[in-house]
Amino acid sequence: MKQVTFRKIKVYYSYAEERFYRVLFVRKDMNLFELGNLLVAYLGGEYEHMWLWNDKIYAYEDFTWVEDSFDSEPVRDYEDYGLDDCILNSKRELHFTYDVGDNWQFNVRLYKKEIVKEYNDDDDIPMGILIDAKGTALWEDMHSSFYDYIILNLPMMEEDFAGFNDGAFKYYKDLAEHFDDPLDIDDYNKHCNEIFKKVNEDMKEFHINTKKESK
Repeated sequence: MKQVTFRKIKVYYSYAEERFYRVLFVRKDMNLFELGNLLVAYLGGEYEHMWLWNDKIYAYEDFTWVEDSFDSEPVRDYEDYGLDDCILNSKRELHFTYDVGDNWQFNVRLYKKEIVKEYNDDDDIPMGILIDAKGTALWEDMHSSFYDYIILNLPMMEEDFAGFNDGAFKYYKDLAEHFDDPLDIDDYNKHCNEIFKKVNEDMKEFHINTKKESK
């Protein structure tokens, strides 16, 4: 029997906290690389872009390929630090950015609440346990459109998608209409943890090999 400690966090879209968020328990022993992987899964990202973290002083980035920081802040390798190492603001928050070009900005709030759960098998241990959510998913490479149609509630016009493929208007119109559909929490937890395990293993192997080659 193995005991695992989880901490409660809330990750929310910085421009509309109650419009798009996830409240979940995450393993306390995760580093910021692993937690970023997990949050991309829970927010519906497709892992086509990198992410970074910012606390009050430091930026935390991927040192396997980033030569220059995206920020003016001192930079740390996000594989070497966890949430306990971060310097939080007065709301006990730090910032998470997915796709530094499209600039999906999220706040991550740390709560003091922790839970300890017991597991018989390591394979049964989840990295995250979602307990509350609103909003289905971010729109990969379409942040400005997401903001216009979901946050500002502007009417979606077919001519806005004239430069896209033929099915783009219908696809994003459907996403917008169903953005507030409730998530099946149990199914979503299983789905996101499965995605995390596959992606995290692949990325860890890449990081290990890249760091070996750079020595």
